Amino acid sequence: LLGFVWAVAAPLLLLLPAALLAVLLRRLRPGWGRRARVAAAAALTLALVAAVWVPDRLHFAAQCAALGPPRVLERAQADGIFLDDPTANSFGTRYLHDEGFVWMEARSIYRRDAFTRYRTVPGSEGARIVSEEVDSLTAVYTVQSTHEVLDGGVSVQRTTVSERASGRVLATAAMAHFEGGRAHWLLGAWGSAQCPNPMTASGAAEF
Repeated sequence: LLGFVWAVAAPLLLLLPAALLAVLLRRLRPGWGRRARVAAAAALTLALVAAVWVPDRLHFAAQCAALGPPRVLERAQADGIFLDDPTANSFGTRYLHDEGFVWMEARSIYRRDAFTRYRTVPGSEGARIVSEEVDSLTAVYTVQSTHEVLDGGVSVQRTTVSERASGRVLATAAMAHFEGGRAHWLLGAWGSAQCPNPMTASGAAEF
Protein backbone atom coordinates (compact mmCIF):
# COMPACT_ATOMS: atom_id res chain seq x y z
CA LEU A 1 0.00 0.00 0.00
CA LEU A 2 2.79 2.43 0.91
CA GLY A 3 4.57 1.61 -2.34
CA PHE A 4 1.43 2.33 -4.35
CA VAL A 5 0.84 5.65 -2.54
CA TRP A 6 4.46 6.67 -3.15
CA ALA A 7 4.31 5.70 -6.85
CA VAL A 8 1.26 7.90 -7.36
CA ALA A 9 2.10 10.80 -5.04
CA ALA A 10 5.89 10.97 -5.49
CA PRO A 11 5.78 14.24 -7.51
CA LEU A 12 4.49 15.96 -4.38
CA LEU A 13 8.05 15.65 -3.06
CA LEU A 14 8.98 18.33 -5.58
CA LEU A 15 7.12 20.83 -3.41
CA LEU A 16 9.99 20.74 -0.91
CA PRO A 17 12.80 21.92 -3.23
CA ALA A 18 10.38 24.37 -4.84
CA ALA A 19 9.58 25.85 -1.42
CA LEU A 20 13.29 26.11 -0.56
CA LEU A 21 13.98 27.87 -3.85
CA ALA A 22 11.11 30.29 -3.18
CA VAL A 23 12.62 31.15 0.21
CA LEU A 24 16.04 31.63 -1.40
CA LEU A 25 14.58 33.88 -4.09
CA ARG A 26 12.88 35.99 -1.42
CA ARG A 27 16.32 36.79 -0.05
CA LEU A 28 18.05 37.19 -3.40
CA ARG A 29 15.21 39.03 -5.16
CA PRO A 30 13.32 40.95 -2.43
CA GLY A 31 11.69 43.15 -5.07
CA TRP A 32 9.85 40.25 -6.69
CA GLY A 33 6.26 39.60 -5.77
CA ARG A 34 5.14 36.36 -4.12
CA ARG A 35 3.59 34.98 -7.31
CA ALA A 36 6.72 35.70 -9.30
CA ARG A 37 8.90 33.94 -6.72
CA VAL A 38 6.62 30.88 -6.62
CA ALA A 39 6.46 30.69 -10.42
CA ALA A 40 10.24 31.02 -10.75
CA ALA A 41 10.86 28.41 -8.05
CA ALA A 42 8.46 25.97 -9.70
CA ALA A 43 9.99 26.54 -13.12
CA LEU A 44 13.54 26.02 -11.80
CA THR A 45 12.54 22.83 -9.97
CA LEU A 46 10.88 21.36 -13.06
CA ALA A 47 13.80 22.38 -15.25
CA LEU A 48 16.30 20.66 -12.94
CA VAL A 49 14.24 17.46 -12.81
CA ALA A 50 13.76 17.50 -16.58
CA ALA A 51 17.50 18.00 -17.09
CA VAL A 52 18.05 14.72 -15.22
CA TRP A 53 15.04 12.72 -16.48
CA VAL A 54 15.04 13.57 -20.21
CA PRO A 55 18.54 12.18 -20.99
CA ASP A 56 17.69 8.97 -19.12
CA ARG A 57 14.38 8.68 -20.98
CA LEU A 58 16.12 9.19 -24.34
CA HIS A 59 18.66 6.53 -23.40
CA PHE A 60 15.76 4.16 -22.68
CA ALA A 61 14.29 4.91 -26.12
CA ALA A 62 17.62 3.93 -27.66
CA GLN A 63 17.64 0.70 -25.63
CA CYS A 64 14.13 -0.11 -26.86
CA ALA A 65 15.19 0.46 -30.45
CA ALA A 66 18.11 -1.93 -29.92
CA LEU A 67 15.79 -4.62 -28.55
CA GLY A 68 13.59 -4.36 -31.62
CA PRO A 69 10.11 -5.78 -32.19
CA PRO A 70 9.14 -9.45 -31.67
CA ARG A 71 10.68 -11.68 -34.34
CA VAL A 72 9.13 -14.89 -35.67
CA LEU A 73 11.81 -16.85 -37.53
CA GLU A 74 9.94 -20.11 -37.99
CA ARG A 75 6.44 -21.44 -37.29
CA ALA A 76 5.46 -24.82 -35.84
CA GLN A 77 2.41 -26.54 -34.35
CA ALA A 78 2.35 -28.31 -31.01
CA ASP A 79 -0.22 -29.39 -28.43
CA GLY A 80 2.10 -28.54 -25.56
CA ILE A 81 5.33 -26.83 -24.56
CA PHE A 82 8.04 -26.84 -21.92
CA LEU A 83 7.71 -23.51 -20.14
CA ASP A 84 11.08 -22.66 -18.61
CA ASP A 85 9.91 -19.86 -16.35
CA PRO A 86 10.00 -19.47 -12.53
CA THR A 87 6.33 -18.40 -12.56
CA ALA A 88 5.19 -21.36 -14.67
CA ASN A 89 3.04 -22.87 -11.92
CA SER A 90 1.09 -19.64 -11.45
CA PHE A 91 1.09 -16.99 -14.19
CA GLY A 92 2.32 -19.56 -16.69
CA THR A 93 -1.02 -21.35 -16.75
CA ARG A 94 -2.22 -18.62 -19.11
CA TYR A 95 -0.68 -20.75 -21.85
CA LEU A 96 -3.45 -23.25 -21.11
CA HIS A 97 -6.22 -20.78 -20.35
CA ASP A 98 -5.57 -18.16 -23.03
CA GLU A 99 -3.05 -19.47 -25.57
CA GLY A 100 -4.87 -22.70 -26.40
CA PHE A 101 -2.26 -25.32 -25.45
CA VAL A 102 -3.62 -28.66 -24.24
CA TRP A 103 -0.75 -29.33 -21.85
CA MET A 104 2.39 -27.71 -20.51
CA GLU A 105 5.50 -28.95 -18.74
CA ALA A 106 7.51 -26.94 -16.22
CA ARG A 107 10.21 -27.42 -13.61
CA SER A 108 8.87 -28.99 -10.44
CA ILE A 109 8.61 -26.81 -7.36
CA TYR A 110 8.88 -29.91 -5.18
CA ARG A 111 11.89 -31.79 -6.64
CA ARG A 112 14.96 -30.21 -8.20
CA ASP A 113 15.44 -33.00 -10.77
CA ALA A 114 11.77 -33.48 -11.73
CA PHE A 115 9.13 -31.72 -13.78
CA THR A 116 5.42 -31.03 -13.53
CA ARG A 117 2.99 -31.64 -16.36
CA TYR A 118 -0.14 -29.47 -16.42
CA ARG A 119 -3.07 -30.35 -18.68
CA THR A 120 -6.61 -29.22 -19.22
CA VAL A 121 -9.43 -31.64 -18.47
CA PRO A 122 -13.00 -30.98 -19.63
CA GLY A 123 -15.68 -30.86 -16.94
CA SER A 124 -19.33 -30.02 -16.42
CA GLU A 125 -18.38 -26.49 -15.29
CA GLY A 126 -15.75 -25.99 -17.97
CA ALA A 127 -12.17 -27.07 -18.41
CA ARG A 128 -9.96 -27.38 -15.34
CA ILE A 129 -6.22 -27.84 -14.95
CA VAL A 130 -4.71 -30.91 -13.33
CA SER A 131 -1.02 -31.55 -12.67
CA GLU A 132 1.24 -34.54 -12.17
CA GLU A 133 4.92 -34.97 -11.41
CA VAL A 134 7.03 -36.51 -14.21
CA ASP A 135 10.69 -37.51 -14.35
CA SER A 136 11.45 -36.29 -17.87
CA LEU A 137 10.22 -33.86 -20.50
CA THR A 138 8.29 -34.81 -23.62
CA ALA A 139 7.76 -31.35 -25.13
CA VAL A 140 9.44 -30.68 -28.45
CA TYR A 141 9.51 -26.90 -28.01
CA THR A 142 10.67 -24.69 -25.14
CA VAL A 143 9.32 -21.26 -24.20
CA GLN A 144 11.98 -19.68 -22.01
CA SER A 145 11.58 -16.48 -20.04
CA THR A 146 14.64 -14.66 -18.71
CA HIS A 147 15.13 -11.40 -16.84
CA GLU A 148 18.02 -8.97 -16.90
CA VAL A 149 18.75 -5.41 -15.79
CA LEU A 150 20.42 -3.05 -18.26
CA ASP A 151 22.35 0.09 -17.37
CA GLY A 152 20.14 2.84 -16.06
CA GLY A 153 18.06 0.36 -14.08
CA VAL A 154 16.05 -0.76 -17.12
CA SER A 155 14.39 -4.12 -16.50
CA VAL A 156 14.10 -6.43 -19.53
CA GLN A 157 12.00 -9.57 -19.79
CA ARG A 158 12.97 -11.76 -22.75
CA THR A 159 10.95 -14.64 -24.16
CA THR A 160 12.51 -17.17 -26.54
CA VAL A 161 10.80 -20.02 -28.34
CA SER A 162 13.17 -22.78 -29.43
CA GLU A 163 13.34 -26.43 -30.40
CA ARG A 164 14.36 -28.22 -27.21
CA ALA A 165 16.62 -30.87 -28.74
CA SER A 166 18.60 -28.69 -31.14
CA GLY A 167 18.27 -25.28 -29.49
CA ARG A 168 17.16 -23.77 -32.82
CA VAL A 169 15.40 -20.46 -32.13
CA LEU A 170 11.94 -20.07 -33.64
CA ALA A 171 10.91 -16.71 -32.16
CA THR A 172 12.09 -14.02 -29.75
CA ALA A 173 10.51 -11.05 -28.00
CA ALA A 174 11.51 -8.61 -25.29
CA MET A 175 9.67 -6.19 -23.03
CA ALA A 176 11.55 -3.42 -21.20
CA HIS A 177 10.49 -1.27 -18.26
CA PHE A 178 11.98 2.12 -17.36
CA GLU A 179 11.46 3.18 -13.73
CA GLY A 180 12.38 6.82 -14.14
CA GLY A 181 16.16 6.65 -14.08
CA ARG A 182 17.92 9.02 -11.70
CA ALA A 183 14.66 10.92 -11.08
CA HIS A 184 12.88 7.73 -10.02
CA TRP A 185 12.32 8.72 -6.39
CA LEU A 186 10.89 12.11 -7.31
CA LEU A 187 8.61 11.07 -10.17
CA GLY A 188 7.35 7.66 -9.10
CA ALA A 189 5.08 6.01 -11.65
CA TRP A 190 4.80 9.30 -13.56
CA GLY A 191 8.38 9.02 -14.78
CA SER A 192 8.18 5.39 -15.87
CA ALA A 193 7.72 3.94 -19.34
CA GLN A 194 7.79 0.60 -21.08
CA CYS A 195 8.24 -0.84 -24.53
CA PRO A 196 6.29 -2.10 -26.23
CA ASN A 197 3.73 0.33 -24.83
CA PRO A 198 0.32 -1.40 -24.53
CA MET A 199 -1.41 1.99 -24.56
CA THR A 200 -0.55 2.49 -28.23
CA ALA A 201 -1.99 0.52 -31.14
CA SER A 202 1.41 -0.79 -32.28
CA GLY A 203 2.45 -1.66 -28.74
CA ALA A 204 -0.81 -3.50 -28.04
CA ALA A 205 -0.32 -5.51 -31.22
CA GLU A 206 3.17 -6.56 -30.08
CA PHE A 207 1.78 -7.69 -26.72
